[in-house]
Amino acid sequence: MKVTDLTIQDWQRLLEKFKAAKSNTQAAMNIPAAMRIENTIFTTARYCGGMTMHGQMYTYFEPKDPTQPNNPDGTPYVAWLMVRDDFLRWVKKELKKGGAE
Repeated sequence: MKVTDLTIQDWQRLLEKFKAAKSNTQAAMNIPAAMRIENTIFTTARYCGGMTMHGQMYTYFEPKDPTQPNNPDGTPYVAWLMVRDDFLRWVKKELKKGGAE
């Protein structure tokens, strides 16, 4: 599985696993490992594919949200998600190990 195939629920499960594994080295500084950016000042960063915040690089993803109805044009509803690069590297390692479940 590729990171682009993950749903928003998959990202949430992996984030909880990331926190439980004590892999979040930025937790003490309250720097989020991932955040939804719909209707925030960060929405413009999606056009650039990412952003830097508090010296941390974030990458933009559009994971599907199967709990939401499709958009009026029939396309699936997607979340706007920014993922910190160290969390993204951890997720890729987990996916290689088969840890997305």
